Amino acid sequence: MNLLNDKIESIACLIEKCLSESGDDALPLDIKELADKLINESQIYNQWFVPDHVRYSLSLAVEECRFLNERLSNLPNIRDQANVDETDDHALCLYRPSAPLEGVLEMLLFALKYKQCVLHVAEGQKTILETFIKIIETIPGLRNKLIISEKPVTNPRNVFVIGKINQTMKDYLSKYKFKQNHEEGTSVLISRDPDPQQLSALANQVCMFFGRSRNSCKVLYVHEDFNLKVLQPYFDEYKEQLFHNKYFNNYEYRKSVMIINNIPYEEIGPLLVTESQLQAGYVSVLCIQRYKKEEDIADNYLSGRFKMVTKSKKSELEWGKHTLSYFCRNYEETAGDTCF
Repeated sequence: MNLLNDKIESIACLIEKCLSESGDDALPLDIKELADKLINESQIYNQWFVPDHVRYSLSLAVEECRFLNERLSNLPNIRDQANVDETDDHALCLYRPSAPLEGVLEMLLFALKYKQCVLHVAEGQKTILETFIKIIETIPGLRNKLIISEKPVTNPRNVFVIGKINQTMKDYLSKYKFKQNHEEGTSVLISRDPDPQQLSALANQVCMFFGRSRNSCKVLYVHEDFNLKVLQPYFDEYKEQLFHNKYFNNYEYRKSVMIINNIPYEEIGPLLVTESQLQAGYVSVLCIQRYKKEEDIADNYLSGRFKMVTKSKKSELEWGKHTLSYFCRNYEETAGDTCF
């Protein structure tokens, strides 16, 4: 195992300890306090970041660190791109995701690859990221590698955007060499007779993170005679989301829009389910698109806007799981191409 693998495994082990309630994995008091703040206080600063979702994100971070380590060990081309032969270059990262800790694996790799990674962070993300960095930089060699700054960086050589930015910012960054990792949401095709495991995975893909993750399912392709009531018990497991103030406000607003505009919809669990393409992509809304033949889906207007999640060789449960990193989300489809 090389130096990069060692660092990534150290990160995975530390996060794992932050999640553990076992006395065998006791953390130093200062790190324990930071972990408790990360999980339990993030919602104070960003109402969307509820404790259960932060824990879920941390558990995904552990899995994805180890997923990446496996790929680094087996695929030299990825290892070469993510090498830790540090240069004097600095990376500038604009951090704008909507779900807690999304994209942190990429940020950690920037910190290992470059002399320093300077972060410009959206206000609602700042506290959770500051706390996460304080935990991570207790690992030897990572102190002061990730810096949150509000000062502009002059003529940055390496610019990465994680999340959504407006057109003005894109135009400004176009004079530099920059890469952006962002998706508006995804689409999922389910079979004519889906099994319970697939439907449970689907509900997670639609509802986790209040449907605000870049890979939350926004469009569901179903056969023309599919009965939507089959989805009811699986989405009902997330119905308590309606008690979340910000989510319920979105729900009520979208419901009003559909009523005023005579758009047919059904209320299933915490969702407004509609076949109107104009409603696709909104929080609390799942857009249903019916098909006769699967090959016709490529011609659907929404197929270019919402990238389809493919099951590939994964099990149904793994297929339905969210990811934090863009690398892990796209690994099989890009044959190992990273965001570096």
